[in-house]
Amino acid sequence: MQASYSMILSSGGKSVGSGSQLITGDTDNPFEVTVPAAKAGTLTTRTDNDTGIVTVASGHGITTSDKIDLYDASGVIIRKDQDVTATTATTISIDAGTGSNLPAATTAVRVAKRKVIDPVFFDASGMQIFGIELKVPGATTKGRANFLSAVPASVGDLSLTANSGTIRNVAAGDTAPISADAVAIHATNGNDTHDGVLTIISMEDRTP
Repeated sequence: MQASYSMILSSGGKSVGSGSQLITGDTDNPFEVTVPAAKAGTLTTRTDNDTGIVTVASGHGITTSDKIDLYDASGVIIRKDQDVTATTATTISIDAGTGSNLPAATTAVRVAKRKVIDPVFFDASGMQIFGIELKVPGATTKGRANFLSAVPASVGDLSLTANSGTIRNVAAGDTAPISADAVAIHATNGNDTHDGVLTIISMEDRTP
């Protein structure tokens, strides 16, 4: 199997890059999945640095079984992997997680429900080339794709900028995006207007 990869920059009669390359492997691993838009709201109660209540519009669809990432009003992540400890029709109580401290009360925020993509399989040692992009119409907001091992433990926590793809040509010496095999992905989208489409392509050589 082969994947086609090209990267060239030209200006002023000069160019950098090698044009089209063919990357070979025995397994191609492409897929796309929708990552829902975040819910815009306001941090109406701030109990401490990681605990508070966000007020949102009704119909938010978030429950106490969910995990969320909290983004600011421009779509940049504030805290990751927060627990949802309680909900009402218009409030979401959040706690724990990692990242920056919660902002002051009355700050506009966005609550992004985690999209669980499971099962998948990405072979870290056999990866030849890897590409990822979160497509969100007209956006430059952030997103996240956290790759998990079977333990489960994070083996690659990738920060994404909407509509800006990342390619790692591992066969040519780039560092692989994951440090061990991944069997699930947790993804969020910091845009509060549009769902995103997460596209991943991984060409791998799984021959022992």
